[in-house]
Amino acid sequence: MKCPATRPTRSSRRRPRPALERLESRALLSGIVSLRLSGGSLFIDGDRADNAISLRPGSSPGEVQVIGLDGTTIVGPASVKVTKDVHIRLNGGDDILNVGGEESHEESGTSVAAEEHEAESRLELPGNLLISTADGTDRVTVRFTTIHGSLSIDTAANHSAKASLETDNNIVTLGRGPTFRDHSDEGHTTVSIAGADSDDEGEGDGGPPPDLIIGESVNIRTGTGDDRIKVAFADIGAALSIDAGPGVDYVVTGRGPIAGEHGSGGSGGSGGEGGGGHGGRQPDLLIGSTMRVTTDAGADFVMLRNTRTDRLDVSTGADGDALGLQNVKVEAATALDTFQGDDVIAILDCSFNGRFTLRTGTDSDQVWIEGTDFNSSTSLDGGPGVNHLYLDAATDLDASLSIRRFITTHSPEEVSLAWDLVLDLFGPFLQGR
Repeated sequence: MKCPATRPTRSSRRRPRPALERLESRALLSGIVSLRLSGGSLFIDGDRADNAISLRPGSSPGEVQVIGLDGTTIVGPASVKVTKDVHIRLNGGDDILNVGGEESHEESGTSVAAEEHEAESRLELPGNLLISTADGTDRVTVRFTTIHGSLSIDTAANHSAKASLETDNNIVTLGRGPTFRDHSDEGHTTVSIAGADSDDEGEGDGGPPPDLIIGESVNIRTGTGDDRIKVAFADIGAALSIDAGPGVDYVVTGRGPIAGEHGSGGSGGSGGEGGGGHGGRQPDLLIGSTMRVTTDAGADFVMLRNTRTDRLDVSTGADGDALGLQNVKVEAATALDTFQGDDVIAILDCSFNGRFTLRTGTDSDQVWIEGTDFNSSTSLDGGPGVNHLYLDAATDLDASLSIRRFITTHSPEEVSLAWDLVLDLFGPFLQGR
C-alpha cells in the first residue's frame, strides 16, 4: 500500500542507537612485540601486556615497517621485506594495532584526509593478512591498504577459560574516519572497514576510490560482547563473512551517516535526494561473491547500505532485532532470517535480481518495503505472531509473489506510526530521507 507523503518525526527510542564519535585518548601503553620472518612470511607476536603497534609501507616496494607506539618495544628489524603472508597475534592485554594508517592512533582527534593518503604510498601486502587477539580490550585498524590475498580478523581467538565467561570490549576499525559508539556503553568491539567521515565530498559521483582493496575473501569473527562492525569504501574480490556472536551487536556497511535532518521529506523512494538502488548513489562496498552476516542472541542492529554483492545471506539471532537495507543490489539469491523476537525490517531503494526470501520467525514483527525492485520470485513469511507488512506503490514486485502470515491492510495512523519506528531505529543511517 502507499505510504503517506508526510511523515511524523521520531518518537521515543526503541533501543540505544550507535552514534559516530571519535575514540577517546588511551593511557600510555607498554609491552614487547617480537618480529620473525620465515619463508617470506612475517610473524608478529605481542606479549600479555598492553601493546600498541603500527604497520606502514617501508621505503621500498614490498617492505613493511613495524613501529611501536606509546612505549611499546619492537624486538626485530625496523623494516621487513614480505613476499607471502603477515600473521599478527596479540596475546592478551589492551592492544592497539594500526595497519596502513597514520603513525599514531587518534592522537589529534581528526582523520587524515584521503588525498593526503593518496599522495603517500599505500601499504601493499602480497599474501594474506591474518589477525587474532586474545583477552582484553583491543583496537585494530586497517585502512589505505591493498591485500592481494584474504583478510581475517578474529577477536574471539585464544581466549582464556575465565574470559570465555566474560565479555571483552574490543574495537576493530578498518578504514579512515570515526568509529561509532553507543552512548550507553563503556566499551565494545568495533570493526569498521574503510569507513569514511560522514561529511566526505564526492559521494554523489560514487565517492573516492576504495580505501581497502582485498583480492580474495574477508572473514570477521567477534566473540561474546557488544560488537561494532562497519564496512565501507572497500572492494572485496571474493566473499565477506561477518560473525558477530552473542551480545548487542551493530553491523553497518556503506559510508557514514548523512548529515542533516532525516524524515523531513516525502516518500523518498528512488527519487529522494541522495538516490538509491535506482541510479542514485553508487555503491562503495563491492563484494565479488557472497555477503554473509550472522549475529547471535541479543537485540542486534544491522544496517546494510550502498552495497553490491552477488549473494546476500543475513541471519540474526533471538531477541528483538533491527535490520535495514538501503541502496543494496544483489545479483543472485537473497535470504533474510530474523528468527525469535519483535523484529523491525526496513528495505529501501534496493534491487534484488535473484530469488528473495524473508523469514521473520516467532513473535510480532514489522516489515517496511519502499522503492525496491524484486525481479525474481519473492517469498515473505512473517512466521507465528502478529506481523505487519507495509508496501509502497514504488515497490516493483515480480508476479511470482508469496506473502504469508502478514497483515497488509492498515489505517493511515498505523502507517504513520510504522514509519516513525523506522525513523527512530534507522534515521541517522538513512540517506535522502
